[in-house]
Amino acid sequence: QDWLKISVPTALLVVVRMCGPVVVEQDVVGIHSTDPAECKHDEDELIRQVPLLLERMNDAAAELNRLELELTGAEAKHKNALVTWSHLYDELRSRHGSVSGAMDHAKPYFDTLHKCQAATGVAREAKRQWKLQRVNLKAEEQKEAPEAQMLRTLRQDVQSCEGEFQAASKALKSAMAELQAQRQKVGTATIESARPCFSSLKRLQLDLVAAQEDVARLTLGIREAKADYKESLRELNRISDEVHASRSRCQS
Repeated sequence: QDWLKISVPTALLVVVRMCGPVVVEQDVVGIHSTDPAECKHDEDELIRQVPLLLERMNDAAAELNRLELELTGAEAKHKNALVTWSHLYDELRSRHGSVSGAMDHAKPYFDTLHKCQAATGVAREAKRQWKLQRVNLKAEEQKEAPEAQMLRTLRQDVQSCEGEFQAASKALKSAMAELQAQRQKVGTATIESARPCFSSLKRLQLDLVAAQEDVARLTLGIREAKADYKESLRELNRISDEVHASRSRCQS
């Protein structure tokens, strides 16, 4: 991936790469100003958060790499669980010829039931993340001298997680409405006739749901890690722009 270079004051040359470590090197840059002490004070104030931002970017990059590696494994596990479930379904269907018609007719209902279970897991994880971010924000707000940038970022994280939870809740509500519609369409008698066969699939179904939840959780974590990385990068760019503006004012 492309390297990005960000110029910051007091001779810091920041070189960053997405999903990679942040490297900081010293560079000698002369500062010309009619009031060097004042210029230095202004620049020092601007770059005070740079080390924290660099550390946060490194943490986010490491977390992103870890989550993406886990997601690859989780997706493979989900695929295997789906294949195993499909094979067992076909075997039960051929073995129980008298109810195979009921299985086929009831399958949309049980598929929707599976969808509801998965949506429940996604909503539960989104709610957990939202609660966690609110706890982090409250802890920062209660500090004697909270960082303004950290507060701003945490509030954005809380807002983002709240949006994720609301979207997941909406998807769950939609899935539950669909399940009710399938029950009315298929009929209770057909569902109960096919239930023993689908009960045999229950263990594999649970494995499949767990795999889907893992994929959803990791995907959400990756999205958050990328957002955290990009937010830190935006802040470094903002600091760089303000430093250049400060130097221009001091040199004029």
